[in-house]
Formats: sequence, structure tokens, C-alpha cells
Amino acid sequence: MKYKLRLSVYVLLITFAFINTNQLFGQEKVIITSGVGFPELINIGVRYQCGQSQLGLSIGAVSVKFISISGDLFYHFDRLSNKPGINPCYCRVGLDYWKLDMFHAEGNFLLFNLRLGRDFNISHKFGTELDAGVVFHSKELLNQSGVSPSLGIRLFYKI
Repeated sequence: MKYKLRLSVYVLLITFAFINTNQLFGQEKVIITSGVGFPELINIGVRYQCGQSQLGLSIGAVSVKFISISGDLFYHFDRLSNKPGINPCYCRVGLDYWKLDMFHAEGNFLLFNLRLGRDFNISHKFGTELDAGVVFHSKELLNQSGVSPSLGIRLFYKI
């Protein structure tokens, strides 16, 4: 009996915390994205923003034989200056899964990427992002050293 009561109190507290998160932070947003880049290919995705952080998932492809699923964590820095209109920069850390059945490689591959980028807001809800960095991959994948440049450009819409 005591165990069930204690468990119920914990569940209620956790539920209350999640319900009131919007009032505590006030900046939660769902963001829809579409873009092109390496290693995420031609992609569409969704991100959840809470404060200065975003957690995202996207799926991309070049053909039915070359598919990418990406999970990314974004952290936005403070503004570069106090002038209005200067948009924050961000650091992006991501893990990409490739299912590849073409070119010189076939199989499933995991890639890890680190990038720095910047948002360019066109309006309060719509804008574009540009980022660049490095991607770490297996040497068998691209017949290289295991490190390649990474670049991406996306359009976003904040719901």
C-alpha cells in the first residue's frame, strides 16, 4: 500500500513537471526542416527546441539505394553582438546512419559529425541555416583517412 502511494506521488510530480515545462521555459518549439548536405543527403526533419538547445531527427536520401537517418543535438550560442537582427551561431553534434547499396560500398554505416553554423532568420518563424565541419567515418566507406568535410544548408519553419 505504501509503495503504491509513493509511486503515485512520484508519477504525479513527474507529470506536473512535464506539464509546467512550457511555463518554466516558455520557448519550446517544434521546428520542421528541409535541406541538403553531407552526410544527411537531401533530407526532411523535425526538431524540438527548448531554450538554447534543439534535438532533431531527419531522414534523407539520394535514391532508394542510398538512405540516411540522422539524429542531431544543436546548442545555440549567445548573440554575437547586442545589435538587433544578429542571429545566434550554433554547435551541432550528430550521428548518421547510412544504408548504402550503390557505388563502391554496400552495407550499413555509422557516421559522427561536428559542425558550427549560423541561423539566418527571414521572418520570426521562417529562415535558413548554414553549417560546416567534419564527419568521421570508416575508412572503407569513402577510401579516405576516415575524416571528411561536412556541409549543410537547410530551410526551417518554427511551428
